[in-house]
Amino acid sequence: MRDSSSHFEGAVMAEIHGYILAGGMSQRFGTDKARVCLNGEQLIERAVRFLDELGLPITIVANHKERFSDLDQDVIEDQPPGHGPLGGLAAALEHCPPSAWAFLICCDLKTFAPTWLEVLRAELSSSVDAVAFRGQAWQPFVALYNPALLSTIRAQLEDGELSLQKLLDKASTQPVSLPSDWLSPPSINTPEDLDSLRSQEPSHEHRT
Repeated sequence: MRDSSSHFEGAVMAEIHGYILAGGMSQRFGTDKARVCLNGEQLIERAVRFLDELGLPITIVANHKERFSDLDQDVIEDQPPGHGPLGGLAAALEHCPPSAWAFLICCDLKTFAPTWLEVLRAELSSSVDAVAFRGQAWQPFVALYNPALLSTIRAQLEDGELSLQKLLDKASTQPVSLPSDWLSPPSINTPEDLDSLRSQEPSHEHRT
């Protein structure tokens, strides 16, 4: 059984840094999906807003830093490049202070609730490598990761295994039930997904 005192201390004291996986060119959208607008706000700007409202330090993880040179945000590159989200997570954990946890989200989430971080954070302890929502599968793009997991990720990259599902299976991952306001699938994958959200979210065209 997990020690309750270390569980509580980990949840309360943990420093959290926010990381946004920016992805790249989308065949379905025919453009850089991070730059697609939803109600006057680019998806990357929207993701930054999600984390900014939590008061977290924010870093964008991208295939090329210059993609977001116009944004007033720290940007780091996938390490190694060309290895999908796992390479992005590796870059995030290499950048994250060793004593902190990386809160990873993708730029194309359909929705985000600030309470999700608190739900995940409450499950932190010194005995886990990651905390992630899980339904039928892990949800790796709204999850907390310990930088100590980096060596496992590097070994998996060397083996050519890029699956985040397999990483979370292999790691000591604390599963958390999906929140009631979770949307499945959680990401904007098609222009139709975007059109559906346009009618549900307020416009940010005049946001200051």
